[in-house]
Amino acid sequence: MVTAFLIFSIMYLVLYRSLKLKKFDLFFERFLPLSVLGNMNYEAIVAGVVCLALMIPLGVGMVYQHFGEWIWDIKYLSVFFIFIVYLTGALIGRFAGWRGNRLALYSIFSMAVLIMTLAVSMMVSSSHKWN
Repeated sequence: MVTAFLIFSIMYLVLYRSLKLKKFDLFFERFLPLSVLGNMNYEAIVAGVVCLALMIPLGVGMVYQHFGEWIWDIKYLSVFFIFIVYLTGALIGRFAGWRGNRLALYSIFSMAVLIMTLAVSMMVSSSHKWN
């Protein structure tokens, strides 16, 4: 889901720029209309939020099952932070009316936050190292 909205965002911004420059080339002919790409981006964000909302409680349950208590590790906390970032994107898309260009830029920003958060948590985490 996460990479889907990133791809939709990039496609949206490329097509948006082509239309602004009145440059109707290969991208214009091959891509879906802007409204469809914008809706697909929003729907991918919402689907990602739903998946995270379902998976986070399962992960918390697995932590309790494995350790017997909650472990305050940066890797676990980063998942909650990423969920908040994506939930914010879904909410501003729904209630603040952010669609199109703004939501596409926010999607790219959220992916950058996700990559940086995961990179930092892998370097600093003391729990389940990836070997």
